Amino acid sequence: LAFLDILLGNQAPLKPEEAFYQRLLAGHPDEATGQAEEFIKTHSPAEFFTQVALPALLLAERDRLRGELEGDYMVQVADGVKTVTENLIGNGKPVPPKSATRGRARRNAPADTSDVVICAAGRSELDEAAAVLLARLLQADGRTVLTLPYSAAIHVALPDIDISRIKTVCLSYLDPEAVPHARYLARRFRRRVGS
Repeated sequence: LAFLDILLGNQAPLKPEEAFYQRLLAGHPDEATGQAEEFIKTHSPAEFFTQVALPALLLAERDRLRGELEGDYMVQVADGVKTVTENLIGNGKPVPPKSATRGRARRNAPADTSDVVICAAGRSELDEAAAVLLARLLQADGRTVLTLPYSAAIHVALPDIDISRIKTVCLSYLDPEAVPHARYLARRFRRRVGS
């Protein structure tokens, strides 16, 4: 239960990503949002995503791989990151609750004819949260982005859009040992979407 050191620790001040992870583990996305809002007073939201939120997800993934972060806590951290992301990007499209995305792609297909980027989660809720972070960064850059939860990505369950509009597929994996799975999923997307 090493993650309890972060959750209950009273040592020297934590790094921003550790404090953020601690708030998520404690089930306080509102406090995590407050921390994020404080951070972006002097930094951009993109810097928060890359310097705090993503490293916090990597801490969670490390704990998951060690068997120290399971089930409900993993979902709580992933959902917390999604909530904070949506709170920071108020004009972004809301991420539906996990129950609404499990097993299928989000059905909010873009109405225009622009090129589409798919951000597909690799194998877990944590990968899904990382995909949401990437999607929000790309949307802030003016791109049309759709996020696939991991349960839809493995089946290459694409939303109802013209496949020729999909120009890029980004696979999100936090586990450094997931290369074989990533290659397998990349081949499936290549067959479905084309080169």
